[in-house]
Amino acid sequence: IAESSVTVRAISAGSSIGGAKIYLFSASDTYLGRVATTDDQGEVAFDLPTGVAFRFRTDILGGQYWSEGVTAADDLATVIIDTGGGRLQVTVQADNGTPFAGLSVYLFDESGRYLGLSQITDTDGGAAFEVPDGTYRIRADYLGYSFWETGIIVTGDTNRALAIAIQPVAITVVGSYQGVDTVLEGI
Repeated sequence: IAESSVTVRAISAGSSIGGAKIYLFSASDTYLGRVATTDDQGEVAFDLPTGVAFRFRTDILGGQYWSEGVTAADDLATVIIDTGGGRLQVTVQADNGTPFAGLSVYLFDESGRYLGLSQITDTDGGAAFEVPDGTYRIRADYLGYSFWETGIIVTGDTNRALAIAIQPVAITVVGSYQGVDTVLEGI
């Protein structure tokens, strides 16, 4: 059986994806039981029967992304699986525009399943995720509460602000001794 080496490259958000699993399918989308992991350049090679049609799939952050159908041949160019997407930049801030630094921000899919990615906001309240095409949810935790931004559609670089409503609260500490109230300072 004559074989040709077919190179497959996985790309997400414009960059190669190292460590992505690439699955081999027939032209009719039957899984053929072969999987390989991309190298640091996002590439993997399969030795396949020459003249036979195949498709490839990678699964990134819960989404499935497919190549076009190709026929294995010695002169076949690298097969690209492009998941699309871009940089999802989130700015967590108070409703008055003041950024929140040092907050944990978590990435979820559209159905609310945690995708295993989190960031800590920088001094400008920013956190960024490189993600494929899809719809995402972001959660930021502040003072023991969770705040959500939902329905974030990413098809390229996307910026989103997550505003947390805050209200100033004035607290006065008063001591009472023998019926006389005295405001206490420095507490």
